[in-house]
Amino acid sequence: MIFVSAFRVIKFAFQNFWRNFWLSVVTITIIILALFSFTLLWGLNAVANAAVASVEKKINITLYFNPDISDEKVLQTGKDITGWGGVEGVDFVSRDEALERFQEKHANNPLILESLGELDANPLGSSLVIQAKNLEGYRSVLQRIDAEKGLSGMLQQKDFQDYEKIITKLKNVRDRINEIGIAVSAIFTVIAVLVVFNTIRIGIYTRREEIAIMRLVGASNWFIRMPFIVEGVLYAVFAAGLFWLFFFAVLQSIQPYTDVLFSDLGFDVVTYFQANVWQLLAWQLAGMVFLNLLSISVALGRYLQV
Repeated sequence: MIFVSAFRVIKFAFQNFWRNFWLSVVTITIIILALFSFTLLWGLNAVANAAVASVEKKINITLYFNPDISDEKVLQTGKDITGWGGVEGVDFVSRDEALERFQEKHANNPLILESLGELDANPLGSSLVIQAKNLEGYRSVLQRIDAEKGLSGMLQQKDFQDYEKIITKLKNVRDRINEIGIAVSAIFTVIAVLVVFNTIRIGIYTRREEIAIMRLVGASNWFIRMPFIVEGVLYAVFAAGLFWLFFFAVLQSIQPYTDVLFSDLGFDVVTYFQANVWQLLAWQLAGMVFLNLLSISVALGRYLQV
């Protein structure tokens, strides 16, 4: 008996769906737009995080030592710095390697190379490239360098490119994108809820005679309500399925352009969404089913007195 009732409920739900076909199409389209805004927000946030991570990887502090400081002394200093709190690693650049890099950098400037060739000795000293664990680590390392008087006396210069300002700007852009994305998603979500509400209300009006007959023959309140609830779930399922089919088709077509656009970040849009599709789908289905059921419950309570 339970299976028969369930079959009839699903049958009535599909009948409602197809009876108001164009209204169902509009409802699904609005839900797809809401899903698109949510997914776009998710993707933009992932790109912003990748950009921040890419910049953070490029941050370092370079200590240039005086030419009269031996490589052995610089190496020992590097080992000491490795033990400092907040330091991820320290790379050593010898005097000879520093000279090679300098010559490669100015390979197209013969005047500099000629001047360098006239010198009797290598004018460059060794250097240490310090990687910290995070931005706060760079602050503490710089403070420690300034506090170490013995170390400061060996340095010709220290170089720390202020990537923190760039990262702060990127994070501000990411936060702004999130704010705008949340607002747009909220607007489409509200529209989707209102459309589902009116679709169910029209379905109740269309089936008013059938509902009256059901009441006369003793149908339970839940048996009358369930087809509309299942119909709302169908809207969410169909919209999510169609959205991802369309979304991946679009991603595949624009992948050559996104690969070029995000090549410096090492971020593959298609791979990212393929890896997270089930997580996104679960969140989208759960959210849309909940909102649909909420709007349906309001519609049933207001227009279906059972």
